[in-house]
Amino acid sequence: MATLGKKTRNFLRVENLYVREFMAEFLAVFVLISLGCGSNAQVVLGRHKYGGYLSTNLGWGLACAMATWVSFRVSGAHLNPAVTFAMWVVRKKNLKQLIIYSLAQYISAFIASAAVYGIYYDALNNFDGGTRVILGENGTAGIWATYPQPYLGTLASFGDQVFTTTLLLLCALGVTDMYNMWPEFGMIPFCVGAVVALIGMTYSMNSGAGMNPARDFSPRLFTAVAGWGTEVFT
Repeated sequence: MATLGKKTRNFLRVENLYVREFMAEFLAVFVLISLGCGSNAQVVLGRHKYGGYLSTNLGWGLACAMATWVSFRVSGAHLNPAVTFAMWVVRKKNLKQLIIYSLAQYISAFIASAAVYGIYYDALNNFDGGTRVILGENGTAGIWATYPQPYLGTLASFGDQVFTTTLLLLCALGVTDMYNMWPEFGMIPFCVGAVVALIGMTYSMNSGAGMNPARDFSPRLFTAVAGWGTEVFT
């Protein structure tokens, strides 16, 4: 039996580093979006009976922590094209890895969005009667993507996203810098998740603190093709 298990592991083992990194980022982002958007869905579709602002932010923070645990050893758990781009700029990742990581992140976020939609399909129909609405009392597009407040201008929206993403990168790099106040290795995912939850608790009022192009664009694209229409991009 042990021999069979060893043969199976050897057969399934992936030696190519790029393939392993793609798979790691894909699985990690799937966990991130499934749990994060799932926390949004439970709050919205339950009309705040099954959670609220705090549970949503804690949900995204814990989702990020779980996703980091899934992939940190293999890919470094970027989870975010902005993080991968930053690593490419400082030459910690090459151009091929930038492309591979980003593809995995965007594709996975789209598929995870579809998974959340499938799990909550009946709840969605019960909530809106089958008529998909982007914003408002029966709006549900915000389960998947972030939307700015009506008072927020274009420049302010841009600045908001740059600022929160910079905070995310600064804190994440500080946590993972082995020459800094290095936490216990197994605590790194928890620390990164705490950063995400904290930014959500402090800077999500304006436009949802997206911070992650894959987390926002792919789920938004999914809603565009799943019944909410192209207005999700306006």
